[in-house]
Amino acid sequence: MALRGDLASVDLAQVFQMLALNKKVGLLSIQSAKMWKVLYFDQRGVTVHHNVHRVLDRVVAAFVRSGRLQPAAVDEVREHAARMGQPLADSLLAGGYLEAGELEDQYRSELEEEIYDLFFCRDAKFEFHEGVTSLEGRDGSVDERFFSNCDSVIMEAARRIDEWAYISERVPTTGEVLVATVDTLDAGEFGNEGPAVFELLDGRRNVARIVELTGLSTFQVCKVLSQLLDAGSVAPVATDELLPLAAECMNEGRLPDAISLYERAIDLGTGLPEAHSLVAKAYQAAEQYENAIYHLECEAEHRLTAGDRAGAAARLFEVKQLVPTDLQARERLVELTLGPGGV
Repeated sequence: MALRGDLASVDLAQVFQMLALNKKVGLLSIQSAKMWKVLYFDQRGVTVHHNVHRVLDRVVAAFVRSGRLQPAAVDEVREHAARMGQPLADSLLAGGYLEAGELEDQYRSELEEEIYDLFFCRDAKFEFHEGVTSLEGRDGSVDERFFSNCDSVIMEAARRIDEWAYISERVPTTGEVLVATVDTLDAGEFGNEGPAVFELLDGRRNVARIVELTGLSTFQVCKVLSQLLDAGSVAPVATDELLPLAAECMNEGRLPDAISLYERAIDLGTGLPEAHSLVAKAYQAAEQYENAIYHLECEAEHRLTAGDRAGAAARLFEVKQLVPTDLQARERLVELTLGPGGV
């Protein structure tokens, strides 16, 4: 019988222990609505079944953050690698930009961060595929150099989970929007990641967006942000500034940031119910119509609860225009305009 389950009810550490104790060999698929990661297990431990180019991009970004590589040098190496039909890693080593040992160490670190990040997942399902080295629809490979001991991974993950208890008090949601309160940052005070995170804190990007742009894990970004908050170097954006900032982002074409700001305002109960219409417009501009419909329907329910039947009907009419085949919205609209039963 295949080993499968839900991380909401089964701790990932238990899955690791079960696979290690039984000396299982194969791929562990961990998948949610927004994520799909695959790990490979054998007697040596665990590693990530990964796309080499994507991991190497993160490795290079880490060296740029630390100042070990300059952006201009990276552009030069990428151009040379493409021209010569040579792997990027080979070009970095052949050009003397990096030593083999430091490149391997950073590569291992990036893979380990992927594994540790999975221990924070609660909305994903897992399935173990015994005796296989690939999965249909999933590209990637296993690098024989980068196995980690399962017990060591579990211990480090447990330490991070303990640390997360404090971090999450300071940064309770990746929807949080923070802004710098100082002009500069001591580069050595907050590690290599500190400056990269700090420079993105313009009061418009939320935490999730910073994670996306830096390529760092949620744990790494939130740890830096908690330290910056403790130092008084950053602060949450004032609630009454969220909607005006979102409007600015819309005017500047920064749709992801506008959406983040509108949704943060909604989470905090600010500007309701109109904020739902505003974020729906942003989602429409981004051609994410399912999300736009969700917010229009939310506003309709808000207005109906407040006794504004005409306003609720107007929002549902917008839904009907966006998706004429949405029968539920059409039926609700008929009910609001004609009464129950359409009479």
